[in-house]
Amino acid sequence: MDRPVWRSVISSIEDALPLYDEVNEVLSLKRANKARIYATRRLLEHGKPKLVLDSGTGPGHMSLLLLENEANVEVVALDYSSRLLNTCKGRLARHRDRVHFVRGCFEELPLRSRSFDAVVTAYALRDSPNLSQAIGEYARSIKNEGCLAVVELGKPENAFKRALAIIYIRFIAPLISEIIISGRLNDNPWRGIAPTYQNLPPTNQLLQILRARFEVLEKREFLAGGMLVILLRSFRT
Repeated sequence: MDRPVWRSVISSIEDALPLYDEVNEVLSLKRANKARIYATRRLLEHGKPKLVLDSGTGPGHMSLLLLENEANVEVVALDYSSRLLNTCKGRLARHRDRVHFVRGCFEELPLRSRSFDAVVTAYALRDSPNLSQAIGEYARSIKNEGCLAVVELGKPENAFKRALAIIYIRFIAPLISEIIISGRLNDNPWRGIAPTYQNLPPTNQLLQILRARFEVLEKREFLAGGMLVILLRSFRT
């Protein structure tokens, strides 16, 4: 994904904020948050992390789940968009003493090496202009044997299933969102968000990229592989 497209995607996500939760829950058949909840539970069960990076925090859904489900955890909420970070700050206001907000990119994390017990990224990894570089930065920032939890759309290996997924993301989902937002937003930002799916490699290829830096502990599929939770562990060095 080139930079102009990347910036356009960020702008579309910002424009979607007023109806972000409502529309995405409908488009995912109410699986989007279930996947986040599952990933949160499994991450907290592995190693009891104390400091977690939420990379691509957006409106702050994953950060809130972490903070509400573990009283001893602190979260660094990172996003490139100042507007998204401001929304995140509002959502996490009750936990202000346990969350730190950082503006930055996945590919050049402005954070010290080996500083986190765990990293989470939810529905954000596909937005990265350089997926391998972003995963390398996660590996650098996580402590030895720390965990990475990836919540993302899946791209099935089966050609027929993949074609159905592409049709849904590119054509059907924007039409559904158009109906939901009718009269409430001036434009349909979901048309600008959908192209990020093209940037996402097929699931097996994504796992191969991740395995270069991490050990895969678990892969859980939702919606027949249309959504994924992948739990990984950093290699001991």
